[in-house]
Amino acid sequence: MGGTLVLKWLGESAVHIPARTLRRHCLCEDCKINKRDLAGHASPDSIANIRPLGLIGLRVRFSDGHDAGTFCWTALRALSM
Repeated sequence: MGGTLVLKWLGESAVHIPARTLRRHCLCEDCKINKRDLAGHASPDSIANIRPLGLIGLRVRFSDGHDAGTFCWTALRALSM
């Protein structure tokens, strides 16, 4: 898919969120535990797949195989600022 998630908020310009930024802000249990050890965290080059979760947000699968992260729309909005 690419190295950047592109979102277009209603009435605004498109914003670009790099895959690395998304992965760094992943709130899945595994990532929360490993936040202390960022060196042990793989750093994906790209997003492999995006699955919409309706009104909740998006599920992102990264090029390194990590796919446990659910990004709610509020969090995505904050990352796009």
